[in-house]
Amino acid sequence: MRHFFSILIILMAFLAWGCGSGSEKGGSSDGDADTDSDSDTDSDSDSDTDSDTDSDSDTDSDSDTDSDTDSDTDSDSDSDTDSDTDSDSDTDSDSDTDTDTDSDSDTDSDTDSDTDSDTDSDTDSDTDSDTDSDTDSDTGLAEMVGDIDRGNDEFVLEFTDGTDTWLFACTPDDGGRITDFELNGDGIVKTSGDINGYGSIFWLSPQSWSWPPDAEMNENSWDATADEENDTITLESGNVPAYGSEFKITKVFSVDLVEKAVVINYMVENTGGSSATVAPWEITRVAPGGLTFFRMGSGTIDAAASGFPVYPNEEIDDIVWCDHNDLGEDAKLFSDGEDGWLAHTDGDLVFIKTFEDIDESDFAPNEDEIELYGASGYEEVEQQGAAENLGAGDSLTWEVKWYLRAMPDGAAAEAGDTALVEFVEGLVL
Repeated sequence: MRHFFSILIILMAFLAWGCGSGSEKGGSSDGDADTDSDSDTDSDSDSDTDSDTDSDSDTDSDSDTDSDTDSDTDSDSDSDTDSDTDSDSDTDSDSDTDTDTDSDSDTDSDTDSDTDSDTDSDTDSDTDSDTDSDTDSDTGLAEMVGDIDRGNDEFVLEFTDGTDTWLFACTPDDGGRITDFELNGDGIVKTSGDINGYGSIFWLSPQSWSWPPDAEMNENSWDATADEENDTITLESGNVPAYGSEFKITKVFSVDLVEKAVVINYMVENTGGSSATVAPWEITRVAPGGLTFFRMGSGTIDAAASGFPVYPNEEIDDIVWCDHNDLGEDAKLFSDGEDGWLAHTDGDLVFIKTFEDIDESDFAPNEDEIELYGASGYEEVEQQGAAENLGAGDSLTWEVKWYLRAMPDGAAAEAGDTALVEFVEGLVL
């Protein structure tokens, strides 16, 4: 390029000299020839190399060509290559070409070559490995333990939540009777006595039949089935003659593993040929000396037409308390309850039954929802369901749940103890 401009300058000087040797024509001629030829060539080459682990390649190419009559040639070549752990390559190429036709013959040739080679290799490796392994063994669910059929006509539902263990036992003998209910080896049901003095039994209500109860309902052996896969026990009676017809009683025992309670379903089927009004009735014998309590419903407390004096009781804030230690003679109590629960404690264990709450209009004749019977060294905790008129082939079903818990801290087996009532209602309501 320099040779080109040198030849051009010589040629222009030669032409100027030739013109200067002739005559003047309409002006003055100094014979000066100024030729400025500015040729600035800036070449900036910036090369930044950063290394990133992505492979991004960006190429920007700007080419602006302005054509004037000026002969300035600027050539900017920016080459930025960023290669950060990502291999980023940015290439900017700006090429501005200005051409001025001035006859100035100055030639500046500036070549700036800046090469910046920055290689940044930042590798930040933050590895947060927080492994919280909280294994809560108490999932709130209980699980079954052992076989149901333990032999010798003993059928057991045993379950545990890892801290406490419950055992519920029954037999097909003696009218398909519940024989035991324990928490951690301590029981609440009276396990010994004569045929009418131990365990928990089911009778038909009303008690218009003559005493003693029919042998099929109270003494005979029933059919028993243990479903090991579904954790249920089924006891079935033969025909029980009553109220001018006959009835078959079925008891199905299972476990609610969430509530840690035993579920009892009683079914009464009219297998005879006559209609009759029947109510379900559960009688549970407990050890003497305990405290029985329930929430009072409508009506009054009495002994109905039983001929017995009224069981000693005290009503405090709508809770009826019956302390067996206050009993001086055989006595009975008949009452309506509320909210469908009945509780008993021996001071160490709290035994709670739940069932459907019924109105007075649903009582069997001369019966009530809540009934107690006590004598020296003997106590029954009883409740009844709604009476229904069953035609031939009709049936009724009644569900009861049994809970057994340790006496909670801060509560006591005393009449009027609000902590004890709150514990029971908090558990079952």
